[in-house]
Amino acid sequence: MFPRPHYTGVSRTPAAASDLPDLHELRLSAGWPVEQMSAHEHGFRRAVFLGECAAPPRIIERVLAQTADIATATDRLGALPGSHAVLVTEGPDLVWAGDLAGTHRLWYRQETNGVRFGSSPIAPGLTSTPVPDPLGLSAFLLLPDLSDLLGTCPVSGVRPVGPHRLLHVHEGRASLAPRTFPRPTLTAQEGAPLLRDALLDTVDRHCRRSSRVGCDLSGGLDSSTLTVLAARTSRTPVVALTYTDEFARNDDLAHAERISRRTPGLRWTVIEGDHTTLPFTGLEHAPTADVPSLEPLLWARTRTRLAPAPRDGTHLVGDGGDVVLGASLTYLADLARLRHGRRFLTEVRTLARLRQRPFHRVLRAALTTSRTGFEASLSSLADRLDPDRPGPMSPEPGNGVEAGLSWLPPDIPLGWATPTTRAHLAEQVRRLASGLGSEHDGADAHALRMVHRHAEATRVFLAQARAEGVHVRAPFFDNAVVAACLSVPARERATVLTAKPLLRTAMTGLVPAWLYERRTKGDYSGCEYHGLRRNSVQVRALLSQGLLFETGIVRPDPVLRAVESAVAGHRAPLGAIGRVLAVELWLRARQHPPAVAEQSRPMPSIGVTP
Repeated sequence: MFPRPHYTGVSRTPAAASDLPDLHELRLSAGWPVEQMSAHEHGFRRAVFLGECAAPPRIIERVLAQTADIATATDRLGALPGSHAVLVTEGPDLVWAGDLAGTHRLWYRQETNGVRFGSSPIAPGLTSTPVPDPLGLSAFLLLPDLSDLLGTCPVSGVRPVGPHRLLHVHEGRASLAPRTFPRPTLTAQEGAPLLRDALLDTVDRHCRRSSRVGCDLSGGLDSSTLTVLAARTSRTPVVALTYTDEFARNDDLAHAERISRRTPGLRWTVIEGDHTTLPFTGLEHAPTADVPSLEPLLWARTRTRLAPAPRDGTHLVGDGGDVVLGASLTYLADLARLRHGRRFLTEVRTLARLRQRPFHRVLRAALTTSRTGFEASLSSLADRLDPDRPGPMSPEPGNGVEAGLSWLPPDIPLGWATPTTRAHLAEQVRRLASGLGSEHDGADAHALRMVHRHAEATRVFLAQARAEGVHVRAPFFDNAVVAACLSVPARERATVLTAKPLLRTAMTGLVPAWLYERRTKGDYSGCEYHGLRRNSVQVRALLSQGLLFETGIVRPDPVLRAVESAVAGHRAPLGAIGRVLAVELWLRARQHPPAVAEQSRPMPSIGVTP
């Protein structure tokens, strides 16, 4: 497992009213950078930031001083510009909040005399010997889009604090409270200046603080925008890195070259991958994460594309741009539900033409989704999970357009799960459906769930990069950028008529207009098929003695058939196959954990403002 900074702590029940602790034994391990820690106080309130908070101390102290209750204060501090988590204590209370995107997360364990918590489910002090939890692994395998809402964890006895929640510890007892997110009340024209200021501030801040700046320059709109903005600010030439290989079908390289020629202040480097950098390569040597993740399956490519990145500076990546700047196709359902008839028909007709699908089928799918809420979709899913109602033997990938018009992913591999797994998940999904409020309905809520899911993958990627000595930043997941995007409804952030209209409007006059003329997007699915085929011997060997199959969560036969279908070049559920391999790698790492010496040190006093 690759090392990453963790923090752990315990808040204990006081022996007497006069012995109320603020915070006990908060410790950091694996070298959390001191410059990314700060502490502030006002009266009996104390706040510790872990990560980078960009707000000036006077703003932090004003929130601590003027907010009536500790939970609201923590909620507001967690949303300040930057990318950070925050712990706030006041007498017997402790409240934790992560960032808006969900790249800073927390797990906790309730004990008899207090609560242990940590920034990883396997963080030192939170659990001595992690025991896999079948329900948590099942949720990741079958329902990854719902893991946060279900509140599952791959480690038994440990509970996650999802990015939509606050952790509140009062006298040693933990509870979860809802998190506040920006409401979508602005038009795209009103929200664009907010995005402009937030993105400029974020990129400028990272560039000013670094002696050397690198950027991913894939050729897509997000990375290209960041590269151009960084070149305007950086004091030294920006190291722009473009990864390419012969297996992908796209014109990313041509667009990256055009940007490199027309943007002063860049030092462009092309990284050419080959069969050794394909997905699924070197799985036996890939470092695993603290939770099952698809990132280790891409390790060979990740390591190669980060190799030229500066080790003594900052490297900017466009991760998160797709999910904060746009939305899934369910925005069409919102258009229909809110009676935007003319635009709805124009969008559906354009989408059907672009994807070469019959207009009436796309129209029917959009209208059906508009009449079906998220709660009803969950109830239907629970019925399909019921073992007495047989599901398909393998997930059907379906058509990308009609299948994408759904509040839930279309390729849930119900037929892979054992009856016991299906029964347990059906119970969890029914419980979730019965407790949901109206705030979870619609395209805006769906878009936020996608932000949180992608941010978890970015969290693991950032740890991978840190292990390679690269300080990676994802500006699109900065709190201020996320807040600006979420203030605009999903139906205004997304359209099939133009690419990322909110970003285009926000960057007017800063980024050349020709950058946004591109209508294509890179497709790397061919790399996955090639990688699985080339590494089929290793994949088969990994699954032939699979620890996952021994858990009784999934049945081996349908999984192995899907793998063979993909190896043969047929259409297959690659995402589900990848999750199976991710769990297998994670289970093996738990069975034989690496011997890593913990280098813990006490945290500086949280009552002192540096």
